[in-house]
Order: sequence, then C-alpha cells, then structure tokens
Amino acid sequence: MFSIAIPTWEFHGKGKYFLYDLLESIRDQTLPPSEIIISDHSVNNDIYDMCQNNYFNLPIKYFRFDKYRGSPSHNLNHAIYQCSKELIKIMFQDDFFDNKKALETFYHAFGIDTSWVLCGSNLTNHNRSIFYKKMIPMFDRRILLGVNNISSPSVLAFKKTKFRGIKFDASLPMMMDCDFYYHSFLTHGKPKIITQTLVTNRIHENQLSNNYNGDIKEEIVYTLKKYHSIPCVKLFVLILMPIIKTGIKIRSLFLNIINYRFN
Repeated sequence: MFSIAIPTWEFHGKGKYFLYDLLESIRDQTLPPSEIIISDHSVNNDIYDMCQNNYFNLPIKYFRFDKYRGSPSHNLNHAIYQCSKELIKIMFQDDFFDNKKALETFYHAFGIDTSWVLCGSNLTNHNRSIFYKKMIPMFDRRILLGVNNISSPSVLAFKKTKFRGIKFDASLPMMMDCDFYYHSFLTHGKPKIITQTLVTNRIHENQLSNNYNGDIKEEIVYTLKKYHSIPCVKLFVLILMPIIKTGIKIRSLFLNIINYRFN
C-alpha cells in the first residue's frame, strides 16, 4: 500500500496546526496508509510532540533530520528515502486531502505500466474559510520556464522502484517541483492524470513562494543547462516562442540561454 512522505518544520509556530489538519484528513481516508513518514527540520519539539501524542492513532514514523535544515528538497528527499512501501504519496505539511477517497483513488489509478500519477487540486486560505481555483494538472514542456500547470508535489504519487534515480534538486528552492516533474517526464513519459480534486493546497504568508529571495531567472537558466540535450531550435519553438508571444520580458533570460552551448 502507501507510504505518505511529509517534510515538516516549525513554520514559525504554525507547523503543528498545519500538520494536525493534514493528519486529520489522513485519518478520514477510506484506504488508510501503511505508514506516515515525518522528516522534521524543526528547531523545536512541536512536531515531535504531536507525533508522540498521535491524536489520530496513525502509523507515524518520526525522523528528526538536522542536516541541510532550511532546504525543502533535502528534507523531502529524506522523507522519501525512509519510505518502505512501493507506492509513495507526497504531502506537504500545510496541505491536506480534500476527498476521503483520495488514497483509494490514487491506488486504483496505478496500473502495471503506471509509474507516476497526478491529481486535481484546489486552493484554500490560511484558516480554510474559503476554497477556490480548482486545477486539473497538465504537463507542459514550458515547465522548464516555471510554467507549472501541475501544482505542488502534494498532487503527486509514484512507484518507489521506478523513481530511485529521481530526486528533488536542492539547487532549486522555487523550481524544485518543475524540475522533478520534467525529470519524471523524461524518464517515464507523461503521468496518469486524475481529474478529481483530491488535494487542497493552503495559501498563507509563511509558504516558500511568499518568502523567496532568490532569482527565478537563475533557476530557469540552471534547469535549461541541466537538460542540455534539448536542441536549441526545439527549445525556442516549444518553450520560448509561446512566452514571447505573451509579451513577457525575457530578453536577459534569453541571452543567458543562447550563450550556453546546447548539444
């Protein structure tokens, strides 16, 4: 059955409340997981204490992870590494299942030849008072430019044996998901899509996208160099031309790209 991989941290005192909502949604699943892996980057014991109390009597396995504190990619990779089951469902701490049959639906989506599955999602605010913007995931090659029509990794499940060589890249704090999806596509082809809304992503002031101080252009150039097997002409036609047509100013980005020699 499923391992659920959850990277956690204290979230400025809100982490335990976010995790409570997520664990409550796991408790209500019609198909319970075999294990819940908590990889904790916290500087306090809020998450540890919640796991020890285990209010919902869930199969929680807690791992304190002090290395690379502050890196969501390292923390998530560690959570995945600790998973023992073939089917792995990623859930971010501040997200939760929107449907009681979410895990059951994921389980039935996996066939013999299915390596990864994505589901529909929606958004909510910090206190879950409103739900909005339903999204059906769609793979788009422009994902290397940060065009993410999939959503966060909380919509993702995959087979462990098929993904041993695919990791979240710690060099990409903002585009860790885009990079992972593209790597998955190159390795396994397009994912199976569940159009139902099964996961809710929480929007709040402490999430990464609201506290990002890096340069997204540098991350985009990094990912394009990383996958340098893409011919330059094909890259321009499939990725850059649609962006240019939208009127987005990418002159500096484009100059950085064409100055790099693609094979």
